Amino acid sequence: MSPSRWKLLFYLLTSPKRLVSLSERHGAWMNTPEAMDEKNKKLSESYSARSVVEIRRALCTSFWLVVGSIVVGVLAGRIYVWCGFPNPLFFSEVSQYIGVAILLWATLGKIGWSIQTVNGTTLPEQVNDFVYRLLYVIGSFFLALSASLAFGTAI
Repeated sequence: MSPSRWKLLFYLLTSPKRLVSLSERHGAWMNTPEAMDEKNKKLSESYSARSVVEIRRALCTSFWLVVGSIVVGVLAGRIYVWCGFPNPLFFSEVSQYIGVAILLWATLGKIGWSIQTVNGTTLPEQVNDFVYRLLYVIGSFFLALSASLAFGTAI
């Protein structure tokens, strides 16, 4: 009973009260027999096995998110230069500042221990993690775009 992270992000930005309500219902659901059965299925593996799977999943997901954002940023920069739009070096500088700002915003805006539960499965924690990763992908895109624009004009 976990809604999509995009939907949670939408509620965070447009209707925080609705996110609170949904989170409270999710919290109540987490104590139902169905939710406990799901949790027990996950806990049937050893802690070490679950941890290794989680680490591998996080590393793999992060890797592909970074690769994807870099590829899209490089392609966007090459298309910008190829189309002959004006001032690619100025736009490169601006996109570099935007990328750095977004990465710093993600780093400084991430909430940690103050909302952390034992397993990190509450909706606010899921939204927090999603926003953090999304901002990192966007920031990486802008940095790749900046490099592509700078190097694209030199070719």
